[in-house]
Amino acid sequence: MPTFLGYSAQGFGKFGFYEIFKDVYRKALGDKAAKYQTVGFMFASACAEVIADCLLCPMEAIKVKQQTDNTGTFPRGFGAGINYLKETEGQAGFYKGLQPLWMRQVPYTMVKFVAFEKTVKFIYAKWFPGERSQYSKAT
Repeated sequence: MPTFLGYSAQGFGKFGFYEIFKDVYRKALGDKAAKYQTVGFMFASACAEVIADCLLCPMEAIKVKQQTDNTGTFPRGFGAGINYLKETEGQAGFYKGLQPLWMRQVPYTMVKFVAFEKTVKFIYAKWFPGERSQYSKAT
């Protein structure tokens, strides 16, 4: 089953949109961006995760149905699972687990990205005394 497609889509949404939203909130805050940087990271990561989970949820729904089906009636194939879920529950069946997914993933992602950004800032402050822009990507 190509669950990896769901996780790939989620990763694309999470990391890609985080970088976009980081810039959006930085520009929206203007001169106050540095002062409220952590809040900007939190909002950017939360917004990105909401989108990422919308990309993940349909495939996650099929995976969970396949794992928890005790009756043996839910198809084991991915394509057959899509068709069966669409026929039996409609389009909404793919997103039934979206809110619980948000409850788990959004706070986690906010903490993850804020911790990452703080760690990067700490490393540059302690080990790389120059401006960040003077170092190569490899560094």
